[in-house]
Amino acid sequence: MRAAVVFYRDKKNPQELEQLAKGVLRGLQSQKGVTVDLISLEPGMETRLSGYGYLALGVPRGTLLKGKLPGNFKELLSSCGHLVGKKAFAFVPSKLIGSQKTLSNLMAAMEKEGIFLRFSEILTDAKHAEEVGAKLQVD
Repeated sequence: MRAAVVFYRDKKNPQELEQLAKGVLRGLQSQKGVTVDLISLEPGMETRLSGYGYLALGVPRGTLLKGKLPGNFKELLSSCGHLVGKKAFAFVPSKLIGSQKTLSNLMAAMEKEGIFLRFSEILTDAKHAEEVGAKLQVD
C-alpha cells in the first residue's frame, strides 16, 4: 500500500515537525508491503494526495489555548484532491499547553474532508514517532 507522511512546514520552528514526520516515516517503512513518501505541505504548493491509501498528517501546535490550525491549512487540505474514505493518522508535537486542542482541531478538519481517522497521537520526539509509526495499521 502507498502511504504518505504529510506535515505542514512551520516557519517558526521548521525542524521540529519535520523530525517527527521523518520518525513516523521510518516506522511506516519498517512495515512489510508499505511504500511511504514524505510530503511537506506549504502555502502556494499544489499537492495531490489522491493516490495514497493511507495518510499520516501532522501540524505544528497552534495558539496556546485555542489550538488554532496554522494559516490556510484547511484550504490547503481541501485542495489536495479526493480524500474521502482515506485512512489516516493525525499527529502534533508535544508542548506544555495547546497540543490536545490543536490535535482535536486537526482531526475535525480531516474528518470534514471525509478522511477516516484510525489513530491520533501527541508525539514527544522522533523516537516516539518511529515507535508509533511502526504500530500503525495501514491496511
